[in-house]
Amino acid sequence: MGIILQLKTNSDVKPDTFTNGIDKRSAKAMIGKLMDTLEKNMRKKIKVLTNDQLIEVVESSWELVVLNEEQGKKVILRDLIRNKIEGGSISDKFKETDQQLEQIVPRLISVLLETFSETDFVRGLLTFNHESNCKVQYSIEDLYTQVVAFADNVIKNSKNGYQGYRVKVNQEEGEAHKDKHFINLCVDVEALDWNSIRDGESAEQYKNYQSNLGLYVSLTNTENNKCQVYKLKTTDIKPETVDGIKDKIKIQVPEAGKYTFKSTFSDCYGFSTSQVVSTEAK
Repeated sequence: MGIILQLKTNSDVKPDTFTNGIDKRSAKAMIGKLMDTLEKNMRKKIKVLTNDQLIEVVESSWELVVLNEEQGKKVILRDLIRNKIEGGSISDKFKETDQQLEQIVPRLISVLLETFSETDFVRGLLTFNHESNCKVQYSIEDLYTQVVAFADNVIKNSKNGYQGYRVKVNQEEGEAHKDKHFINLCVDVEALDWNSIRDGESAEQYKNYQSNLGLYVSLTNTENNKCQVYKLKTTDIKPETVDGIKDKIKIQVPEAGKYTFKSTFSDCYGFSTSQVVSTEAK
């Protein structure tokens, strides 16, 4: 029995799993491995994570630990993932394992990106950078970008005709608050492939795609380079009728004035697109 059968869909998520079915122990394991890797890289003044290092991060997850044990000596998952990144062919005897990886890896990527959006992680990374006392500093934007690129290297949707999304991020008028200043953004996402995926795949395959899906936006203030990641709502997607989503992001800023953000929209399969958003807080 493959590990994919053990993953839960949105309809039967338990408290000890994320909404995409990944065990919450996996987040702790992967973030622990990631921070250990950053510490090693920091000592060598290396800022960029390699594919092999990110393979080790996802391989530390509960799901891939179990899958590795199921495979025994037949295949080492890190070698299979490395082979996928390098564009090598997959032996017929490993096709099932490869399909399981294509189900699991995007979910693990989504968990990492969701973790990057959490206040505790942001504060922890700031503390790490401060205590390292090193010229190499690691930012949320850097980690976000590198993890999304890794997902694309593994899944390779961009090389298989995947169009991705058309994304618009615009400021909206918001309510006034005494002594507080907010910027309200609307993220309008048009999914360019959902019709073809829905029409070309079985209902079960499309359900798997939908339950795997994680959509994220990183916003980097171009003045101070501070970055925040936001997870967009996908729970209300109705695959029979909807070809996109809209969500809102509310940002508190210290004072009235003009602010410019670099907005990067990504999904957990490795798609990414950026735009500059000019805003004004009153």
